[in-house]
Amino acid sequence: MPTCFRGDAGRLLQVLLNLLNNAIKFTEKGHVDVSVTCPRQNEHGAQLRFEISDTGIGMSPDTLTKLFTPFTQADGSTTRKFGGTGLGLSISKKLIELMGGAIMVRSMEGKGSSFSFELKFPFGDREKTSIQVQPELERAPRGVFRGKHVLVAEDNIASQKVLLRFLGKLGIRADAVANGAEAVRSFQQKHYDQILMDCQMPELDGYAATRKIREIELDGARPRTTIIALTAHAFASGSFRMIRKISLTSSRSLFLLRCLPSFGGHWGDLPERSS
Repeated sequence: MPTCFRGDAGRLLQVLLNLLNNAIKFTEKGHVDVSVTCPRQNEHGAQLRFEISDTGIGMSPDTLTKLFTPFTQADGSTTRKFGGTGLGLSISKKLIELMGGAIMVRSMEGKGSSFSFELKFPFGDREKTSIQVQPELERAPRGVFRGKHVLVAEDNIASQKVLLRFLGKLGIRADAVANGAEAVRSFQQKHYDQILMDCQMPELDGYAATRKIREIELDGARPRTTIIALTAHAFASGSFRMIRKISLTSSRSLFLLRCLPSFGGHWGDLPERSS
C-alpha cells in the first residue's frame, strides 16, 4: 500500500484520536484494534478504509440511533463509570463528511463496537511534505510560567497528552488525572498554581470536583486556586462562577495561551492574531 498521500492530516488525526479515545474508555477488558486498508486505488490516488474496533461494553439499538448527538450517554450507571461521549463522535462525523466520507458503526451490547470510514486521498510527494511549526509557542514568554505547577483533570487521554505537551513547552510542570475524584485527591496532596478542569468526567464531574475543592480551601484557610474549565458547552448561566470557562474546540494554541492567566503577569506583549 502507498505510504504518502496529500490531505488534511490534522482533521484525520483528530478523528482517529476521538474514536480511539472512546474505544479505550469503554473497553475494560479485551482489546482495541486499529486497521488501515486500501480497497481501491488508481494512478492518481487511493481510497483508504480506517477501522477502530473494540471488545468493550457495546451499545443498544436505542443508543445507536442518537450516537452522534453531542454528549450522548447510554444510561446513568454507564455515565457515572465511563462518562459520556462528549463532542468527540459528533465532531468526528462532521470532519469525516467534510473530507468527503461517511462514518459507519456496528455494535452489539456486551460484545463491543466497530467504527469505520473511507476517504479518498491523492498520492503525495514525500520530498515536498513539510511540517509547519506553530509560531505562537515560539513567541510565548516562557519566563512567566517557568516552575509553575498545574493540575490537568481530563478523561480524554488524547487531550491529556496534548495539554501536557503544550504546558511542558511553556516550562510548566503538570500532573494529569482522569476524573474529578482523582483531581480532589491530588489537590489535597499537593499545591497547584492552577487547575485545568474538564466539566464532563466519570465518577465525579468538574462541577462537583470544583465545589469540593472550594470547600477544602475554606475549611483549611487555603488560598483560592484558579480553576479553568475545559468544556465544549456554551454557558448562558453564571451558576458556576468559581470556574473560568473556556473552550478547547479551537485547535489554535494562541487561544489557550490567552485564556491561561499569567500567574501575576499579562499577555499584553503577545501579538493579536487575525482569524
